[in-house]
Amino acid sequence: MRLPISNRGVRSQVDSAVDAITGGRFVLGVGLGYRDEEFRAFGIAKKERVGRLVEGVEIIKQIWTEDNVTFKGKHFQIERLSVRPRPVQKPRPPIWMGAGSDVAIKRAATMADAWIGMGAATRTTLKRQAELYAQTRSEAGLPPATRLPIMLEAYVAPTREEAWRIGGGPIISKFKSYFTWGLSNTIPEATEALDAPIEELARDRFLIGDVEDAIREVKRHDEELGATDLLIRVQFPGITQRQVLDTLALIGERVISAFKKSVA
Repeated sequence: MRLPISNRGVRSQVDSAVDAITGGRFVLGVGLGYRDEEFRAFGIAKKERVGRLVEGVEIIKQIWTEDNVTFKGKHFQIERLSVRPRPVQKPRPPIWMGAGSDVAIKRAATMADAWIGMGAATRTTLKRQAELYAQTRSEAGLPPATRLPIMLEAYVAPTREEAWRIGGGPIISKFKSYFTWGLSNTIPEATEALDAPIEELARDRFLIGDVEDAIREVKRHDEELGATDLLIRVQFPGITQRQVLDTLALIGERVISAFKKSVA
């Protein structure tokens, strides 16, 4: 959720209901946002996004844990607001914050329960940023985070060739679109990445391959980064809904099941 352009009161009530419906399994993911068009569409000055994010997170935390919340900030004001149903999780559902730049990662370390690593960054960058996140929490006197979620753009098929034929072009195209929209301002090594050959661009960033490739990549995220969760995106312009369902089924039946067996 791009919190700077969202209604905090409505979001907190909807999310509380989702937490109740799912029996306490809801996680709120938030981010700063970076596209000029998104802020213009809501009539919000992009320069206000950090302040709006900070106030928005504070409001949500208060509404989830207190009744009759009054908040008077620079960007948001609420008066005696309570939400029902209250979240099932205590003291509240976890908040995960996406961040690509070092400044944003430090902000996430003090505001959120977990930092979401950006899938557009290389594994080397993610490892350094995970260490920065942990160090910032320690310096702030906060306990170590128990989760490290990483976003991962992926397409898995029965063969590596089929995965590249179906998913390679759309994933690379979407990646380049993100960067022309402004993501390059927040992700290190962005400019150099756009000029790299496709295979080099995908290496250490995306998962495009067969089942064995996928299992190996998940293990690498665990062993090299300490990732606890992978937020996998498989739907991109140019990939049909049937192809999306096919790769989801393959990931569920062959990749996830492989790790369930290893845990058992």
